[in-house]
Amino acid sequence: MINKGLTFSNHINQATAKGNRILGVIRRSFDFITPVIFIQLYKSLVHPILEYGHTIWQPRHEAVCCELENVQRRVTKLIASLKEKPYLERLVALNLPSLEYRRHRGDMINMYKYTDGL
Repeated sequence: MINKGLTFSNHINQATAKGNRILGVIRRSFDFITPVIFIQLYKSLVHPILEYGHTIWQPRHEAVCCELENVQRRVTKLIASLKEKPYLERLVALNLPSLEYRRHRGDMINMYKYTDGL
């Protein structure tokens, strides 16, 4: 999980590889899938892998954030009707927050829990 430089780059690489692998399985398993079902599968199978333990390894480097966000970019491009739109428009159309936003929100929730003793 942690390399010699005390970073979590190995964990990030494993998470993105596994997320991409599961995304490939989803794509190959269905001939036709509605965007709603596809996003539900993504949220339940890939999202948890990309966000596992983010409070510990919270990425500080832009490259690491981009690596994780690229998995979600690929997911949103797989929906034919949104393929040509910019990433942020695809997120809005699918009602998906960016992974960076979710990490920040999770950190704020955890801070609230710690300060209020929950």
